[in-house]
Amino acid sequence: MTYTIEREPSRSALNDLMPLFLAHHEEMADNLAEIGIPVFAFNPDVERYAYAEECGLFACYVVRFNGDAVGYMNVKIGADTRTGVMMAQEDALYITPDHRRGIGLKLVRHVIEELKHLGVKRLFVSSVTDPRADKLWKRIGFKPMAMQMAYDMEGA
Repeated sequence: MTYTIEREPSRSALNDLMPLFLAHHEEMADNLAEIGIPVFAFNPDVERYAYAEECGLFACYVVRFNGDAVGYMNVKIGADTRTGVMMAQEDALYITPDHRRGIGLKLVRHVIEELKHLGVKRLFVSSVTDPRADKLWKRIGFKPMAMQMAYDMEGA
């Protein structure tokens, strides 16, 4: 019974990850519905992810338990337009509920080390799926620096 964390090409990991993507989306939709924010239909743009990855602008890190995908962290990577400094933005982080006992912390630390090697100077994250994730972020050393808000064009 062993966990592994590896950067994997999203296209090759897609069959393993699609059920997790859907579960993540449904969990996020349930949590956001509680505060009145509708979530758009599940419709991942696989080609856009693959193209961004080929250009070095996206990375997919997969957590496997005995070979089965049980989590992932997707990260967008690019240079800040004002400073040219390499930055990264967490696109999605998800661990299946039955594996949420510390592997998320290991995943994030693994991703941080990998991003450092890529020359990334800052990683931005959010807590959309589970607001309790703020505790994880703070434990690792993230600091709140902005409030993110959403305006629903269709609901206005």
